[in-house]
Amino acid sequence: MEGRVQYEGTNVEIDLSNFSQCSEYIKNQILPTMLGEPNTEFNYITTKVSKNDKIKDKVSSLEKNVKDNNFVIIVSYGDHIQKMVTIVEILKKNFAKDTKLHQWNRLHSFEHIKPGKNELLEVRTKVPIMVTALSLADEKEAPQKLTMASNQFYRQS
Repeated sequence: MEGRVQYEGTNVEIDLSNFSQCSEYIKNQILPTMLGEPNTEFNYITTKVSKNDKIKDKVSSLEKNVKDNNFVIIVSYGDHIQKMVTIVEILKKNFAKDTKLHQWNRLHSFEHIKPGKNELLEVRTKVPIMVTALSLADEKEAPQKLTMASNQFYRQS
């Protein structure tokens, strides 16, 4: 992809058209700053959602992961977010039959900077990054890392 990518004002050596590369950057660089280091109180697994994922397969995989783990963190960016939201809503509907699934969301963004018509102009485009945490634990059991407004995770039912 032409141009360069920045995250929080710092140049990042990733290609936004390469889903695997961007997902690994999000998992290894962005999530640890959002969630801190994993510890015994806050066990979570991460999964990524691509616009090419099969909804049925991803929903069944996430159902199993949510039942087996305290928290599941789902990440996606750009054009892939639409599929992620669809999968999360289907998953919540499936859980509504027996138990309540709790959700927290956080948005961030990459900035894609392309050269403009001359050297003084640049075209800057924000590419959203969505991080969703799902848990069967109620809000009282949820780690404060997710519920604190300073971390900018917002609870959604």
